This record gives sequence, structure tokens and C-alpha cells, in this order.
Amino acid sequence: WTLAEKGRPLSLPEIADILDSLKHSGACLARMSGSGSACFGCFDTAENAQNAEKEIQASHPGCWVRAVTLNGPIRRFL
Repeated sequence: WTLAEKGRPLSLPEIADILDSLKHSGACLARMSGSGSACFGCFDTAENAQNAEKEIQASHPGCWVRAVTLNGPIRRFL
């Protein structure tokens, strides 16, 4: 998952809100990238990620939200 605000930098409260939304949507891991340009969440299944994509897009219409598959199940990495 990548979230980027269209046209302006995010403030700290907005970042916290997006991370909370990822967690509330079922992310087993929700973080901001090292550069601060994106927030992302890791989900157990593609279906959970796709459901979260819809939920977060509805609650944060100014953000770019996409569910993607990286390298297989998150269990490999945790």
C-alpha cells in the first residue's frame, strides 16, 4: 500500500490518521517510508488488502491508494 497526498505535504496529524486507518483496516504492519513520502500497510491476504483499499480510499479521497502484491505472504518477512 502506498498513500501520497495529492499536491501538498502531509502534516503529522494527517500521517497519524492514515497509519491509524491502515491499522483499523486490518494491516498487520503500518509504517511511513524512510523519506516520509508514503505510508504503507502489509496485509495477510490480497483480499484483505483490496478491502482495505476500498475503505481507505473512501475515507481519504485526497490520497492515492493501491493494493499491490510484493513478494508473497508477509509471514516470510516477519
